[in-house]
Amino acid sequence: MANIFGLQTQDSDFKDPKEKEINAYLSEETIPVTESPLQWWFIHQRRFQLLSKLAQIILAIPATSSPSEKVFSKAGFIVNEYRSSLSSSIVDKLVFLSHNKPKLLK
Repeated sequence: MANIFGLQTQDSDFKDPKEKEINAYLSEETIPVTESPLQWWFIHQRRFQLLSKLAQIILAIPATSSPSEKVFSKAGFIVNEYRSSLSSSIVDKLVFLSHNKPKLLK
């Protein structure tokens, strides 16, 4: 308790809102394993306005490496027994062009 201008206030009244939100989140019980994290953040987005935005960004990252596998597969088609002497910079450029060809033709 602090006494400012004759008013009793909690020390937590002067904390940064971000710090308050983080402390409130850390005092929460853990999210049940059976519950969807996205749904939990949707339900609690008003309480944790800043953290819910951050969670949406992080949870939106795809959990697959499919795009990188496609690029690797294209590189395998470009570098074959007839093109095995290509330099790495030329292979990089050919893979880039091959991968982005559909975007270039729009």
